[in-house]
Amino acid sequence: MGCIGIPKSPIVSATSAPTLTYVGSATATGATTVINFGSFTVPDNGLVIVAVGKITTNSVIFTGSDMGSYSMGVGFGKNSGTVCTGWGWQNVTTGGSLTLTATMNGASGATMDAGAAVWFITGFNYREPAWRYDASEVSTASNTFPLDAGICADGHALYYYFKSGTAAITNHAWSNATVDRSFTTGTMSNNRGHSAAHRTATTSEIAPYTETVSWTTSSQNLVTGGIWR
Repeated sequence: MGCIGIPKSPIVSATSAPTLTYVGSATATGATTVINFGSFTVPDNGLVIVAVGKITTNSVIFTGSDMGSYSMGVGFGKNSGTVCTGWGWQNVTTGGSLTLTATMNGASGATMDAGAAVWFITGFNYREPAWRYDASEVSTASNTFPLDAGICADGHALYYYFKSGTAAITNHAWSNATVDRSFTTGTMSNNRGHSAAHRTATTSEIAPYTETVSWTTSSQNLVTGGIWR
């Protein structure tokens, strides 16, 4: 399969080649169904894209996210028992300092660790992702991301890795993607953490390939992502 250039949504903005900016990341702890990741500064007139991950002692399901007054809804994600990831996106006309919140049904267990990553695309063509991937949770020393759709010219593949296992790991690496947020446990407990990365096709298509994220020690994790242009 070649690249998928036209998703099932109309053109929203086509002023220039889509330009990707990594805005930042955050972590949170505490037993709550509504997670506040704090404020992120985003530009005006573009597409904000958010990935979140969470583990708790109860079964958890991602049910939506908001960036300030912009509702990003439920895009896609993976629910795997007490662990889940979710993606949301929305066209932002007026940016500035916007607070990111995410809602997880059944998330108020005895413990909770959560993470989030935020990107921004200016000059985007389509609000919806051209392709998406929801990985199964694995407990190994690597996880693969089969990009069987390819990345069209001016397209951006975004990846989010959420480590729910408690084993300490080192040498966390992506095989082809550029790292936006390196893995670190940060404020999460028990060696948990997250990572964000992207790969951009500039003047020509990147053919279908398999992105692999790897590390030294087996530990439970989820990898999800999508392609925007």
